[in-house]
Amino acid sequence: MGLRLAIDARYPRESFPGIGRHLDNLLAALPSVLEPGDQLLALTLDDRRLPAAVQRLAAPLRPRSLAEQLCLPAVARASRADVLLSPYAFTALRAPCPRALLVYDTIALDEHHGLRPAWRRVVARAWLRMAAGRSATLITLSEAARGALAAAIGAGKHSVTVTGSAPDPAFRPQPPAAVAEARQALGLPREYFVHLGANRPHKNVGALLRAFAASGLPARGLGLALAGPGHEPRRDEPPGVRRLGRVGDSLLPGLLAGAAALVLPSLDEGFGLPALEAMACGSPVAAASRGALPEVLGGAGLLFDPLDEPQLAQALQRLADDGALRAELRARGQARAASFSWPDVAARTLAACRAAAGRATPGRRAA
Repeated sequence: MGLRLAIDARYPRESFPGIGRHLDNLLAALPSVLEPGDQLLALTLDDRRLPAAVQRLAAPLRPRSLAEQLCLPAVARASRADVLLSPYAFTALRAPCPRALLVYDTIALDEHHGLRPAWRRVVARAWLRMAAGRSATLITLSEAARGALAAAIGAGKHSVTVTGSAPDPAFRPQPPAAVAEARQALGLPREYFVHLGANRPHKNVGALLRAFAASGLPARGLGLALAGPGHEPRRDEPPGVRRLGRVGDSLLPGLLAGAAALVLPSLDEGFGLPALEAMACGSPVAAASRGALPEVLGGAGLLFDPLDEPQLAQALQRLADDGALRAELRARGQARAASFSWPDVAARTLAACRAAAGRATPGRRAA
């Protein structure tokens, strides 16, 4: 008999951008790697489009709600699944079948840029340990995230699989018309840097703003675009800075392709998908030498110390002035991005779930 795999797909891009994008692409790629007899189900709370090979199972429960602690296990039981793939650690603690738990990162637990006040970090760490203890296997996206996860919940106690991620197929080199459309629609100058990501403490956006101002590039007409949740436009913008808020999927590839570089000064990242998306679009990437970013870039980007703002300012100046460097990073970045594929990610994810289906779950209680 084949594997009956249920995926908790209640996480839309609008509310959970990283999880939603990963889920959409995983659901699209999984049918191509299924074996005869395998079945794929998606627990959804909306009418999101699903591949024809994916069966829909209505799960009208909002993520992170108290109701899901009781109701989600019942919905999962109704699916008659051999294994449940949960893409978010802070979900129902109980599962009626072996569970594969996807943990993107442990940034919320960091005392410097994680949850506040401190009691929230204590609760989150305890929850993660309980959820991991009631899961047959853990999945994460990078070796850096695996190391952080082992440190957070105890090394050697859990099976952890690194599946990686990959860029959405929409992220690829764009024609000049698409770049011009994005630049005009978003009100950007001809030359600009871009930062893509939510405005959260670990993204270290304040350092980027200070380094950009110190670089002298605003006086030369270069811009800095901040795109993502929490970057809504303000009246008192520093010179050259434009906050775009959420940028629609139709404009994102053009925004990245037209940038002098994507700049990610993050203090930590569990993967750093924007770096991969930018490289796939042919944009140079300058990124912090922290978390999974060096692992994802694989030598194809310009690294800097995110705590050294003069070094960051110098990196911006180099990228603005050195056309040969930008061309080299574009070529290396596109080659690097091409080495990440969704069929590979789907195959590794499916293998982890198949192994979980036959593995006893320590501490698991039937719902």
